[in-house]
Amino acid sequence: MAIERGRQQAQDYNYQDQLRQQQLYGSPNGQYNATQELREIENRRYRNELLAQQRRQNELLQQQLDRGAFPSSTTTDCQPNGFGGVRCTTR
Repeated sequence: MAIERGRQQAQDYNYQDQLRQQQLYGSPNGQYNATQELREIENRRYRNELLAQQRRQNELLQQQLDRGAFPSSTTTDCQPNGFGGVRCTTR
């Protein structure tokens, strides 16, 4: 499994290198397409990292819930705070 992931990652890096070469030395249309595709790859990588981080946080929270780390009589209420964030209160 790890070997296959390494192989896939090497292929991804090679593809990105090809796109960068096209971005530097290709035709104007090819340069634009390569730039767009590289941006999409970076966005996908960023989203995947955020999802992995959220998954780890959920697993940790589930472990804490399974251990009884939180009293069962609490409720959490979350509302937008007007500044683009969220304010949560626990009762």
